[in-house]
Amino acid sequence: MRKLILYALALLITTTACNSGSSGGDESQSSTTMDHQEMSSENMQNMEMSENVKSISVPRSNTASALLDDYLNIKNALAVDDQSAAAQAGAQLATDASSADVDNISDPSQVQEVKEILDVVKEHGEHISESNIEHQREHFAMLEKDLMDLVKIVGSDRVLYTQYCPMYDNNKGGSWLSTSDQIQNPLFGSKMPTCGEVQQIITMQ
Repeated sequence: MRKLILYALALLITTTACNSGSSGGDESQSSTTMDHQEMSSENMQNMEMSENVKSISVPRSNTASALLDDYLNIKNALAVDDQSAAAQAGAQLATDASSADVDNISDPSQVQEVKEILDVVKEHGEHISESNIEHQREHFAMLEKDLMDLVKIVGSDRVLYTQYCPMYDNNKGGSWLSTSDQIQNPLFGSKMPTCGEVQQIITMQ
């Protein structure tokens, strides 16, 4: 009975931390919680859409289409703990970042900035292509900022959602981009698949 009570308390603390975005849980507790995913996922459904979702608009463009495809393939692979598929998508991301066309950028002053972003994206792709899944997730978490910076300059051919998990990286939090408002967490995968919230919607002008 005592073990049962202690287990229940640990489960409650972890779920509460994820729902509130506070620092009351850690990754080891998260793993325990997701052993009983059917219990915790019900408590996290209300996190899928935040009450204060922001919205921004970017140019309608297919300049970054291939890179977004690669990025989303990595996201989908990590969400189901598929290291091999993430590695293949990472290699493709590195290739596409190397060959991306920057000649049609309307503002010449932004060409150099885009080239620098692409260099960083390529580096992340290379790391993802040759790393274990935890290291893949570290580089994927950093990719969100670079892809957002790129999309703000060159535009997007699809609606995107910025999603955020407060418990990633010892409660420092981590973000990713998705084409759906439904949460499929790539930073924790099967350990915590529905923990997160939509923070921003990126639409096209």
